[in-house]
Amino acid sequence: MPAEGKAASGGEKVRRLRGEDAPELVSIVAAAPGAAEWSVETYQNFIRSGECLSFAHESEGRITGFIVARRLGEEAEVLNLAVRPETRKKGIGGILLQAAVEELRHRGVTRVYLEVRESNTQAKSFYQNHGFAVTGVRPKYYREPDEAAILMEKKLTG
Repeated sequence: MPAEGKAASGGEKVRRLRGEDAPELVSIVAAAPGAAEWSVETYQNFIRSGECLSFAHESEGRITGFIVARRLGEEAEVLNLAVRPETRKKGIGGILLQAAVEELRHRGVTRVYLEVRESNTQAKSFYQNHGFAVTGVRPKYYREPDEAAILMEKKLTG
């Protein structure tokens, strides 16, 4: 797990999310199709409650992406992962996912899962490239528009 403020590369760092980050997270999600749209209050509640594991990727004092996951015993679920459009394709999503998976493994998690919109081929490809496999489909899971969710899972070993 990256320590608070540990450099990701060249002046960038991964750190835990803080309650005051919530408005910035909402703005990132607004420009990230496919990411779960939560309110400032929802983010603040998740972060402050300690219920979720959450990291931000920061560059020059600005959050460029974030991840929120929840541990449920030996399993965990990725709830949200978003990266600013202008900083995509630079490995930030992978850095965040790796930080979360490492921390979850450290906490005894053996399986991480998530849902992705059926039409979100970019996200499906991203997760497959990071060791997730398709395990099922939930018809009509998403609304506006109605769409199936593709269930994906990564088994953690070692």
